[in-house]
Amino acid sequence: MTDSDVVTLVSTLRERGSELDDIEAKSARGGTPSTLWTTISAFANRPGGGVILFGLDPVGYRCTGIHDLDQLQSDLSNIALHQMSPPVSLGMHAAVIDGQTVLGVEVGEVHPAYGPCYYVHQGLYRGAYIRTGDGERPMTEYEVSLKLSSREQPMADREIMTEATEADLDEQQVETLLARVRSRRPALATAYRTRRSLLEALGVLSEDGHPSLSGLLVLGQFPQRFLPNCVITLSAYSGNRPDPEHRLPFDLKCEGPLQTMLDTALTGLQRVLGRNVEISGLAHRETPEYPIAALRELLANAVVHRDYSVYGVRSQIQVRLYSDHLVIENPGGLYGTVSLDRLGDPGVQAARNALLANLAEDLGLMEQRGTGVRVVLGEMRRNNLFPPRWYDGVSFFRVSLSGEQVYGPRTTRWLQTAVPTPLSESQRYGLSFLVREGSMPGTLYRRICGLESGTSRDELQELLEAGLITKESTRLGTVYRLTADARASYEGIDSQSRPSGLAEELLLLLRGAPRAVSAHDLAEMTRRSRPAVLRALQTLLDAGYVVATTESTRNPRRKYRANA
Repeated sequence: MTDSDVVTLVSTLRERGSELDDIEAKSARGGTPSTLWTTISAFANRPGGGVILFGLDPVGYRCTGIHDLDQLQSDLSNIALHQMSPPVSLGMHAAVIDGQTVLGVEVGEVHPAYGPCYYVHQGLYRGAYIRTGDGERPMTEYEVSLKLSSREQPMADREIMTEATEADLDEQQVETLLARVRSRRPALATAYRTRRSLLEALGVLSEDGHPSLSGLLVLGQFPQRFLPNCVITLSAYSGNRPDPEHRLPFDLKCEGPLQTMLDTALTGLQRVLGRNVEISGLAHRETPEYPIAALRELLANAVVHRDYSVYGVRSQIQVRLYSDHLVIENPGGLYGTVSLDRLGDPGVQAARNALLANLAEDLGLMEQRGTGVRVVLGEMRRNNLFPPRWYDGVSFFRVSLSGEQVYGPRTTRWLQTAVPTPLSESQRYGLSFLVREGSMPGTLYRRICGLESGTSRDELQELLEAGLITKESTRLGTVYRLTADARASYEGIDSQSRPSGLAEELLLLLRGAPRAVSAHDLAEMTRRSRPAVLRALQTLLDAGYVVATTESTRNPRRKYRANA
């Protein structure tokens, strides 16, 4: 950390007007704060760690100075090295800002194999903290248990289901698995020649004939008889948040073995997804609102990598479809050394449920391990959609897919008219991402565009030389942003855009209708599901293209008309 880093972090807080997930301000004018260990623990348990800025008023971020810099540094070192378990690495640098001393303290993340980090005087279950937004809170017993599970291979997926027997397995699925194993893994099949010994070697059955949790999930006739919450639930909303008033008449519980759950979920989603229309000359092509291959991979990952411990097995995988995005959430955050900033990198994998993952691969239910995220990123890119947003909540993992088109009318005009140099498709995609997100780490550009490291560096350098982007070094690596000129040229493009897909079709129907029309009638006219129609109507309502005759979406008499 340098003077420049401390100045930049203070400026960032002042510009945002609030603390960030990885930056916290503390006043040390009256001496060393008394509960520093909570922040140190929370940052040490956060992927990437975080920074504490001492000598800064948490309200307004005015520089207040530090009462005793040497004592503060000594106290920090003592807490980090002798009162935290495991010990925490700190990097400290003092800088003078506005005539006052500000101390930047970089708190390093503890390795997952040794977490969670906790204050020894409070004990593991009271002294471990976690960041939530711009603050911290004690970790729950469940979150502590998940952190502890990263120290060794979890065994929840190997649990023997003593209430079940071999008769609860689907005979046809068992034979399919055995045939594939004999073909794909001849050494294993040679070592265990009998059906029973091979099933035991695969971890499907115990010696006394009871299925394992994984065997039941993959091969069971109806696993939910014994695991009632190991299901996928689907719900849909006409708005962009889970407001009960905007909940659509679409609820689906997906049960059965893993393959059946996935098929049921995908079939259900396809009934309510909207359609994107691509027009080229006289031809047009309709594609689902979200690529089915990406949805299948994400759902398979959620089922295979969710937490099946005594805590996690109580929760369901939830899929929520909104007017402008889709969310998949499963119990249990990322496991082991896998982190958000490395998702999709070659060779980065760690299976919480190793047995379940092996059985799913043997049965052909998921991609080769470690390739699923790259499949999702490629599908989103090819379908003109932004990459997913991932969130690791320790006790849950969430992925959000945006329905926003990458190359909308405004962005397309900008790339065609205001960008002075020929661009590759990945450069166009990266610039569009920067328009939307504001900043982008170099490693993320490589990952979302599916490039090799050398190609990624060359393309970013070309964009730098063309004056389209700038780069800056941060504590987490190099970050790229649009230049001021590039941003201004984009802002100067006419922002007026037209609805597309089903929304455009509905708008044309409403403009030609002599009176207001119900969602039911619009669904029949377009031969689309009512939930899909309601979500498209919400998009038109939000944009001001149509108006509704009543406020409540649950009113059966609600109708819609084009806005004059």
